[in-house]
Amino acid sequence: MLNVLVKGEENGFVLIRALEPRGGIERMKKRRGLSDMKSLCSGPGRLTQALGITRRNHENEFVRRPAALLCS
Repeated sequence: MLNVLVKGEENGFVLIRALEPRGGIERMKKRRGLSDMKSLCSGPGRLTQALGITRRNHENEFVRRPAALLCS
């Protein structure tokens, strides 16, 4: 699951449950081991697998370190 904690005057979370890929599609297909575009990123588990998000991404700071958002 991909949650982003937003801190500021109002704290909150953003939960990203799915996305429509526009780039890196071949890499996502390889990570997922499939070619069906419809189920490539359709759900939290599929999304994180396609993006290569793992526990190593936990507590990364995306504002101070934008490169932390990049997945291998």
